[in-house]
Amino acid sequence: MLSMEIAKLEQECKYLREENEELREQFRKHFSDEPQLPMKCEACKFYLQHYIYSDGCYKKTNCGHCVHGKSLQERKPDDRKCKYFEVR
Repeated sequence: MLSMEIAKLEQECKYLREENEELREQFRKHFSDEPQLPMKCEACKFYLQHYIYSDGCYKKTNCGHCVHGKSLQERKPDDRKCKYFEVR
């Protein structure tokens, strides 16, 4: 009877170790050594920053647009609402 309980616990332990290893692997993939960029438009490859020419140089405006797809949507650099975000 005691040996059956030990066998159950060993089986459960084996299952938990396998599950733990899978979770560690997922964690490693998600949190790699690369710094995580915020999902802001300014970090997206589809964001095109707008500039103005003033006093002999170009200056950033607080405006730009998304060039993903056919529609050109106006965006702010710190917007986080676009579903097409991709890191540059």
